[in-house]
Amino acid sequence: RKDRAASGLVGLRNQGSTCYMNALLQAWYMTPEFRTIVYSVSPEKLNAANIGKDAKKLPHDQRPRMIALLLQKLFTTLQLSRVESTTTNELTTKGFGWEENDVRIQHDIHELLAVFLDGVLRHLKGTHAQERLVSMLQVRTERFVKTLTPNPYRSTGTADDSFCLLVPVKGHGDIVSSLKSLMMPEVLDDGAGQPVYRHPETGEIVPAQRCMEVKQLPPILSLGLLRMSWII
Repeated sequence: RKDRAASGLVGLRNQGSTCYMNALLQAWYMTPEFRTIVYSVSPEKLNAANIGKDAKKLPHDQRPRMIALLLQKLFTTLQLSRVESTTTNELTTKGFGWEENDVRIQHDIHELLAVFLDGVLRHLKGTHAQERLVSMLQVRTERFVKTLTPNPYRSTGTADDSFCLLVPVKGHGDIVSSLKSLMMPEVLDDGAGQPVYRHPETGEIVPAQRCMEVKQLPPILSLGLLRMSWII
């Protein structure tokens, strides 16, 4: 077994094709606010005493919350152990229930972020940590249609809560340009400049735009990169 690297940091070994997952876990670990929230819940509240018992015979609220417990264990290993690297095997198998073939699938990091956070939040349900984690990471956007008429009409907005804001990459040299593009209204026309939106009150076809607004930004914002575009 090799000793901890000269950098003082502990690595995560790949289980198969889990480099994307390791990068996400290391990013979480290196975020003090996230790490503090994970540590803040006592093993007693996570039913650690019931590890090893038949979970099917236990009431649901007494079953060990393995994802949260194993994430605490992994972070503790990264912080305190003297080894050069450690494994995520317990977290993926005993926590998330992955099988051997699952770790050989190259997942999309945006999809994985959603899956991991859903699991972590489920296993923190009913604790102060769940609420703190949502407040720290959740971004709220709203999409609506706005007419370009003398008396503008704005449709009822559709709110979307997520833990990652997806931004375009193609044609943009920096994140500021990407964010400006994301906020740019989309003209609703037939491709030849003719409007296609029917005003819900007058029934007339009028010029309109589909817009998006960010209603709430979290203290820690995760950005996902739209690396693919479709040619229709």
